[in-house]
Formats: sequence, structure tokens, C-alpha cells
Amino acid sequence: MRSSWVEIIFIDLMGRLRTFYIPKEARDRLYNDGIEVDGYPIDGYSHIEESDVLIKGLREYSSNSLDTVVFARVLKDSNRKHPYDPIYALEKVLEEYKRLKLEVRIGVEPEFYVVKPTENGLIKPADNAGYMDTSESDLVRRIRLQTAEILNDVGVFIEKHHHEVGPGQCEINFKHSDPLSTSMNFLLLKHVVKRVASDHGVQVTFMPKPFYEYPGNGLHVHISLWRDDENLFYDSDYVLSDIGLYFMGGILKYARPLTAFLAQTINSYRRLKLGFEAPVVISWGCYNRSAMIRVPKITCPEGRRVEIRTPDAAVNPFIAFAAILCAGIEGIKKKIDPETYMTSENVYKKSFDDERLLPSSLEEALDLLRKHHHVFTPMGDIVSKFMGIKTEEIESFRRENGTFNPESDITKWELTKYINL
Repeated sequence: MRSSWVEIIFIDLMGRLRTFYIPKEARDRLYNDGIEVDGYPIDGYSHIEESDVLIKGLREYSSNSLDTVVFARVLKDSNRKHPYDPIYALEKVLEEYKRLKLEVRIGVEPEFYVVKPTENGLIKPADNAGYMDTSESDLVRRIRLQTAEILNDVGVFIEKHHHEVGPGQCEINFKHSDPLSTSMNFLLLKHVVKRVASDHGVQVTFMPKPFYEYPGNGLHVHISLWRDDENLFYDSDYVLSDIGLYFMGGILKYARPLTAFLAQTINSYRRLKLGFEAPVVISWGCYNRSAMIRVPKITCPEGRRVEIRTPDAAVNPFIAFAAILCAGIEGIKKKIDPETYMTSENVYKKSFDDERLLPSSLEEALDLLRKHHHVFTPMGDIVSKFMGIKTEEIESFRRENGTFNPESDITKWELTKYINL
């Protein structure tokens, strides 16, 4: 039986999905006038003296296997976009690319854990399988399969899905698209897989590092730039064209402040350390999976791209993509050469100066971001708001746990704060 209700989902500044329902008869109002809600309890949008915001529909997903879900955005009012809307931040950055007649295409590799509660109030993986392991549990496999089928039904084409390295860990890959579409599709995947897991009596988490002893949940980001259906990163004589190298050069040059947007939680910095194939050194290489940026081994012009391995699956994708593109366009405009960052070696086995290392905490990343705030000016006021909220997050952690130590056990504070991201 089809529901008579439409589910509205939208994202707060910190990357948490919010939802409410309206009757189907009100769908036209959602797209035309918008629906007013109280924005005060929603991270990043309002203060108590001016709390009302407008929710307006952007994209609708519906099929026989999924009741109607509308991805929406937050507006200040019917005439003004909200300065702290992550979608607006990405739109403004994309305008910079349009002025250069550049089209951005982005794909992601979302990882997550299927988990069960333990008797002491913690969590454990739902199976003991490993990478692409045929011994994975039927439960984990069915959650992935059902999620993939639902997403395919609503037009989010799944390219592959499989069990990942960690026990209970999975990855679901869907076809690349423009940055706005990829952001919405990734968040819909999150929404759907969590609902499917709940129906099976378990939980899915995209928390960057839910288990100390197992790999974290990454969100590798694949990017290419196009013009008139031509991949501008392709060069038949070299691994990347000049514009591809300059784009990558900007990301590498500003990698340290950029990390605040790609590893947005305190827990993120437990993932960015030696031993679990997450990047720790600012570097790039061809096919090199120890590097921060990898150029995949693909010979066809359409497939030439860069893979940025820093982001984790808890990011707000609109903010993460906007920040990457800010650094990339700086590289293009200033023709930043990435040659000094190139490596063909396993960087985990070498020593580097601190300036070549990614930040080891959110606090360090925010300090670096303050020094290089100008790079991300195209994103608008949201950058200062983001830094303010994240500073409060660090203070909250510190009051309960003291100074963050990435080598210590994962705290209950982290699990409570991030398990549902």
C-alpha cells in the first residue's frame, strides 16, 4: 500500500540528515512557496531571535520500492537563499567554474559499518567477514542488495557493491554526476541503507572510525573537469593534462587547511593515521594507494580523473566538494605545479616534515583553516559559521575527555555524537 505522505529530507550544516512529512496534497506548496519550519534546533541555521526558515523541494525520488522522498534545501525566506545553506555554498563555488566554462563531475566511494548493540551499551560489527569475502553474513549481504535495488529503482545507478576490509563493513558505489546530484544521491544512499538496516533490526553507521582496531569509513572522491563533452584532465602523452595537474596542485598546496572540511569530526582524525590505508602524507601518485591523491590506472579519455582519499563518510558532501573545488581553482588560476608532492613509493614507510603531514586533530585543522581562510572565500559566510560550530564541538569534547589523543580508545562521547551520522 502506497503512503499518502511525502517524506522531506534535508541536511544541516554538520552533515546530519533531518526529516519531516507532509501530505501528498501539499507537494505543490513544497516546490512553489516552501514549507516553514523552526530552524533554531537545527545545527547552523538560526538563532532563537530569528528562528523560522523555509524548506523548498529540490529533487524527488519515488518508485514501487520507495515511498516518495523529496530532497529539499533551506532558504532564509521566499526571496533569499540562506547564507549557511551548504547547497548555496556549493552553488556559489560552481559559479566560479561556470565562468571558466568548466563542468565538474564527481563520483564517491561511500563506506559504512553494519553494527549491532552490545550488552555494555557499545556496538560490534554484524559479521566477521573481510574484503569481498564470500563468507559474509546473509544479513549484511541482504542489507546491501536491498539498498542497491531501491536506489536503482529511483534512478541512482549502482555500479558495484561489496563487503569491505573491516568486519561488517560495506561499500556501495553509484554512477558519477555533477557535484549537486552526487551530494544528494550520497545522502539518499545514507537515508535508505539506514532504513533498510533498521528493518532488519540492526544499525548502519558512517562514523569515520567506530572501531579502534578496524579500518575507518572513507569517502574517496573522484573528480574530473569537462568542457563540451571533453575530459580536460586527459592527456595522451602524460598521466594528466596541465589543467589536471594545476587543479591537483591547488588541492595539495592547501591540503592541510582543506582537511577541516574533509575530516569534519573529532573522530575523523583516528582514521587519518598509519596502519589502515588512510592518507597521512600530502602526496600524489599514479595508482599509488598510499598517496593522498591517486590517479587511477585508466587509459580511456573519459575515465581520466583524480581520486582524493582524505574525506570520510561523515562529511557534509556539499561543503566538502565546495572546499575541494576552491582549492582546485586556486591551483588552476595560479598554475600550481604538484611535482614536489609526487611519489611512486609507499609513503607509510618514509619520514616527512610536519608540513608534509595532514593535521592530526580537528583543532589543528581549524587553526590552519583560519590562516588560509581566503582560499575558501567563494563559499561565503558558511566558512566562519562552520569554524565556530566546530570550535564549540572541540570544547564540548574537552570538557568531558580532556585533550584529544588519536591513539586513545574511542570515547562514549564520540559514539553518542557521531554514531548516527
